[in-house]
Amino acid sequence: AQGSVNRRRSLSFKAFAEIEIALPPPEAQRRIVDVMEAVDAQIDALAAEAKAARALLRARRSELLVRESATIPVKKAFSVLMGRQRAPQHATGRYMTNYLRSANVGDGVLHLADIKQMNFNPDERAKFGLRMGDVLVSEGSASAAAVGLSAVWRGEIEDPVCFQKTLLRFRAIDGVSTAAFTNHWCQWAFESGTFLDISSGTNIKHITAVR
Repeated sequence: AQGSVNRRRSLSFKAFAEIEIALPPPEAQRRIVDVMEAVDAQIDALAAEAKAARALLRARRSELLVRESATIPVKKAFSVLMGRQRAPQHATGRYMTNYLRSANVGDGVLHLADIKQMNFNPDERAKFGLRMGDVLVSEGSASAAAVGLSAVWRGEIEDPVCFQKTLLRFRAIDGVSTAAFTNHWCQWAFESGTFLDISSGTNIKHITAVR
């Protein structure tokens, strides 16, 4: 019985050709197509508008972030922490915890369809746990093009959620920086090539917390 359920089913062309379908008259077909084409045109126009807006955002971000002459070390502007190393001893335990890795971070977006788990004890959860507004930056283990990709954590998954060593966590410092500015700074550092410029390695580029 199980075999018959999983067996591949097929339909002959003759049987397919005999299927009854709803078919409006030609004039109604033309009206339907006109509506669909208008929707497609609107989608194309919005995509072009979004592309232009992204280009403007990048230009404005670059202009505003390099305008001021005063500078301070990154470690004084943001709280920066590298994630916990993945290791066999963390594969099981009492405190299995969702964590993010470089593969989860895109250009301004988080890809959360594939989330891994490893053991983070309560102290490690306190240290590596994500908070709303934290910015996750890929240290670039996948490729040079991925060095510095960043996205904001907005609590998309129920706490606790931690992060792996392939990511750097940038967190605003009260009285020094804001969460929103931290996000735009990290985006600028990627777009301008700043993250890539400070990365190390030859074939595989990556950022380190010290750099």
